[in-house]
Amino acid sequence: NIKEWHFAHEGRSSYAKAETMCDFSFYVSARLMALQVIGGQIDILLPEYPDEGKLKITGAKKLTLSDVKVEQKFSGVMVDVMGRVRDYAFILYFTHPGRAFPDALSEPKDRRCGIVSISLDGLPNLFGIVGVKQSYKDRLSDFIVNDIASKKWRYHPRHARYTKHNADQVKDGNTTVQTPIEKHGAQRLANLECVFCKVQWQDLYPSPISCPKCHDHLGCRLICYVDNME
Repeated sequence: NIKEWHFAHEGRSSYAKAETMCDFSFYVSARLMALQVIGGQIDILLPEYPDEGKLKITGAKKLTLSDVKVEQKFSGVMVDVMGRVRDYAFILYFTHPGRAFPDALSEPKDRRCGIVSISLDGLPNLFGIVGVKQSYKDRLSDFIVNDIASKKWRYHPRHARYTKHNADQVKDGNTTVQTPIEKHGAQRLANLECVFCKVQWQDLYPSPISCPKCHDHLGCRLICYVDNME
C-alpha cells in the first residue's frame, strides 16, 4: 500500500507534514518521497537536448551530480534538487498535475547551470505494477535515475552560447544563419586568446579566426573547448 511509505526527515518543515500524508494528494506524497531517496551524489541518465533534434547540444548520457541538496532556492525559485557538475550548478525540478515548470527557470539569472525537469505523471502506472519485488522507494529511485522519457532539458548553458553566436551573426549582416553544428559539422565552441593583446573570446574552432582587437590571426591560440557539461 502506498500509504505505508515512511518519511523520516528531521526538522524540515515540508517533510514534517508528511506524517499526515493521508491528507496529501498522490503526487505531492510522491514528490516528498522523491526528495527523501535523493542522496548526496546521483548518477543520473539524461536525454539528448533538445528533444526536437534540431540542434544537438548534447547527446543522451549519464551525469554524476555531486554536493546534492534538496529544496534549495535557485534563480528566485525553490527547486527540488540542486547539485554540481564540475563548476556548474545542476537543477532537477519535479512536475506533475497541478505543479507546472516555473517560467523563471527557463531563463535563469545564473547561466552557468543545467536544468532538467522530471515529470512524475507516470508514477501511478509504475506503482500499480504487480509482481515486482522492489519497494516503492526503490522503484522511485530507479525511476529518477534511469527513466529517460520523464526528463526534459529546460536550460543548457551551451544552447545560450550558440544562440548568442547566431544573434551576433545576424547583427553583422548575415541573414542566413545556421546553427554551429549545421554550419561546421564537428567544430566546437571554444575559449580563445590573443597572445599579443591578451583579449579572450569564444568562437567555433577549428575555423578561420582572428583577434577581435588586433584583427589578426597570428597570435590566436586555443585555451580550451567549452564542453564542461559533457
